Amino acid sequence: MSIFKPLCLGLLAGALALAGCKHSPDATQTSALDVKPEGARLSAADAIRIAKQTAEHQGVALRNYKEPEAHYEFTRKDHSWWIFFDGRVAMPGNHFAVSVDDRTGGTHFIPGR
Repeated sequence: MSIFKPLCLGLLAGALALAGCKHSPDATQTSALDVKPEGARLSAADAIRIAKQTAEHQGVALRNYKEPEAHYEFTRKDHSWWIFFDGRVAMPGNHFAVSVDDRTGGTHFIPGR
């Protein structure tokens, strides 16, 4: 009888943990990268795709960088995206950014220093 209570609590905790887990992706869910911020023409996923193309055109080996982060109107309300790429190895200058104009899709590559 003394082992019964801890066993029941353990099973209950395990069942609750499994109930909270997702086993398969829900096709109706939208990725946060696919959502367009208010007033934006591009989604974060679109801006990242454009930034990656720009970086590759500059000769950057994207495999050496972590998955980028995209921010809409990061510092100013100027309809621009800023996509930041951090190197997999932490060292000075091992990063870069790409600015993407939301209206035109035009880009500006900013190397790390």
